[in-house]
Parts: sequence; structure tokens; C-alpha cells
Amino acid sequence: MAATPKTARRTASREQRRDQLVKATIKCIARKGMGSTSIGDVAKEAGLSQGIVNLHFKSKDNLLNETLRHIADCLLYTSPSPRDKF
Repeated sequence: MAATPKTARRTASREQRRDQLVKATIKCIARKGMGSTSIGDVAKEAGLSQGIVNLHFKSKDNLLNETLRHIADCLLYTSPSPRDKF
């Protein structure tokens, strides 16, 4: 029996979930700017609860720092077109 999408989401690894949240953060920042992006915005974009965001990052500052690290890594360690990663 194949896992339903709801079940599959619940079994995502910690790394997959963090990556999902970082990508949602990038989309929110692109739309609203860093100062106007809230944990709630990121949770909604990712289709998750605010509690899950807080579980993985503890604060908006931690989430933003991890997002900036992700962007820097993409720029440093990928092909000339890092936009494909976002």
C-alpha cells in the first residue's frame, strides 16, 4: 500500500523538513522582504504549522541565518545558474 501524501509529509526526515522550510523562507522573502516575513508566512508557504517551524529553528533569526547559509552554499557550490535550486 502506497503512502498517502499526508502520511508522506509526516515521515519526512529532519533534513528534508529543514530544506522545505528554507525554500519556503526564500519564497516569502522574495515576495514580502526579510523584515515583513513572519514565521507564520513561512509555515503557510511550506504547508506546515508554526510549531514545526519553531521545532526546527527555534526563532526567526535562526531560520533566516540558515536560509542565508543555504543561499551562500548554492552560490558557491553550484553551476552558474543557482536559481534552479530555489
